[in-house]
Amino acid sequence: MLRIGIVGAGSISQRAHLPAARRTPDVEVVALCDRRPKLLCEVASRWGIPRTHGHLDDMLADPDVEAVIACVPTIAHHEVACAALRAGRHVLVEKPMATSVARAQEMLRAEAEGGGRLMIGHHKRYDLGVEAARRALQAGGIEAPQLVTYHWSCGDWTSMGPEPVIETDEPGLPWTYEYPDGVESVGARELYGTALEMFTHMTNLLRWLVGDPTRVLYAAKPEGIRGMLTLDFGGFTGHLTEGPHYPDAPVWFEQVTVWGDAGRLEVNLPPNLELNKPAEVRVWEARAGTWQTPVVPWSWAFQRQLEHFARCVQTGEPFRTPGADALIDLEIAEAIARAAEAGANGWPLDTHDKGIAHARPLVGHNAG
Repeated sequence: MLRIGIVGAGSISQRAHLPAARRTPDVEVVALCDRRPKLLCEVASRWGIPRTHGHLDDMLADPDVEAVIACVPTIAHHEVACAALRAGRHVLVEKPMATSVARAQEMLRAEAEGGGRLMIGHHKRYDLGVEAARRALQAGGIEAPQLVTYHWSCGDWTSMGPEPVIETDEPGLPWTYEYPDGVESVGARELYGTALEMFTHMTNLLRWLVGDPTRVLYAAKPEGIRGMLTLDFGGFTGHLTEGPHYPDAPVWFEQVTVWGDAGRLEVNLPPNLELNKPAEVRVWEARAGTWQTPVVPWSWAFQRQLEHFARCVQTGEPFRTPGADALIDLEIAEAIARAAEAGANGWPLDTHDKGIAHARPLVGHNAG
């Protein structure tokens, strides 16, 4: 049994991590930490959490807390993770890893210096349908990728959660960001926020399926959507679109398509919070002229992510989403912001070659 303390009693904690913990036999939430006393008390009472702490130091002084889940705004990921790791606790941090590459690197140093291990909550890699898609790509049925497209458009994603959420009028930490050096324009800064919160979902998943990109060829925030990207994967390109969104509607569309020499693979991902709804996968094998549809058992990616975290902590096996791997997604996010800034938020078609010349090379290692 892994005894966990959760830092942050807000939305993602209540909608995802506490429900996942309740469904995971090898995990017990023994403590909850939040600076908002009323919210802390009410959430702990609803979920039967025995101990509450108003300060992180108090939680880390609790000998029963073996591991920590950080469910705080991105700007606070670095502070929580570094303190917990240096206190010898294992840490699961919500994505994105941090607000900058520099802060993420400090988290890795804290992991090396302390006794704990760091995992980043890129839960889409733990979806059983995504796992089936990865196996299909590795089997070579569609042969070498030639193009990847990823479109994500949704509405009120919170309406699909498994639990109602307690809210109070107490102020929480602000959602603020640090911006890469030289990123000054409003559009590029807005795109950087989207790159951290949304595109890291997408780049992390694509990297696990088809490998790391080498360059950002195009990055822009057109009117009405959150962002558009073109990435060079060294032999093929990927086109990513985030939006449009419909805030008041319970809708979700998230699709990855890998176009290969000999077919096409489609992955339709479920709403993040929908229970027992894995991704749906279809593989078109062009030479045979047939569709293959893997059968995927019911499952919830957030629960499988927590099960993986607990198992790896207890056995010592490597995490699927370690901090060193998630750092690459922050490198991509910073490159996105710089590309948008250099191209005045996007390069016109008649200067596309100039835009490519300004793209920032990315250095990384293919995800294992």
